[in-house]
Amino acid sequence: MAAARSDSGIPTAAFDYVSAPVTGYAPELPDLLPADPEHVSRENELRAEFLDLSRHLDARDEDVAKAVLVALLRVHREYDRLAADVAMHGRADQVPTTYPPHEGNRSAAHLPGHLTVLDGGLILAELDVPYGISPGEIWQLIKTAQPARV
Repeated sequence: MAAARSDSGIPTAAFDYVSAPVTGYAPELPDLLPADPEHVSRENELRAEFLDLSRHLDARDEDVAKAVLVALLRVHREYDRLAADVAMHGRADQVPTTYPPHEGNRSAAHLPGHLTVLDGGLILAELDVPYGISPGEIWQLIKTAQPARV
């Protein structure tokens, strides 16, 4: 998700903040639902900063109001970058990518950070995998996964 910008290059969130007293629409941060725990933490930090700053939008001091608006636009810019990372690494609510049997009976279900390898419908292994893992690497794991030993 790229940052929404007007033709002038100004983030649209700036227009939303300026027009909020007239329209009654206050900008918000959409839920990203990231799968990566680091992204969850960053989303929470940005959301907390957003909520804290939003309380000061109606400041009577013009310098304070300007500083709050600039800080909020920075939060929106960072949030847009985080949204792009989440789009690349996956959301917690996404449907798993399935890998049907290629050779033999092994298949898999992949969610960001997690791979379930199946052998003939039985779970063979539950693996933590990197968020940026490639399909080729997943196929290799499907082929080489061994049952967990207890």
